[in-house]
Amino acid sequence: MPPFPLRFIVLGSIPLLSSCVPRLYSPLELADVARRCEVPVGDLVQEPDYKRILFLYTPGASRAQVDCAHKWARRRNFHFAYVEAIQQEQQPSGGNPP
Repeated sequence: MPPFPLRFIVLGSIPLLSSCVPRLYSPLELADVARRCEVPVGDLVQEPDYKRILFLYTPGASRAQVDCAHKWARRRNFHFAYVEAIQQEQQPSGGNPP
């Protein structure tokens, strides 16, 4: 007979398995984190397709803002992606797109 019955091993591993599933945070929860990190609400995003990545879309964010969001992500075992700038092409005014 093994030193630990099999049922204890199986039941003891259930919390470990449940922590592997990434959680999708609600927009309200992310807005609360954004306020704490002094980031504009809506600039801290978690995509449903990429639950393990926390995106920060803030051009010109301070080091303190980036560090705050990164620490929050790290505490929850997320990868952190900081997008500093997004370049959008503008179409010429008055013309139709090609």
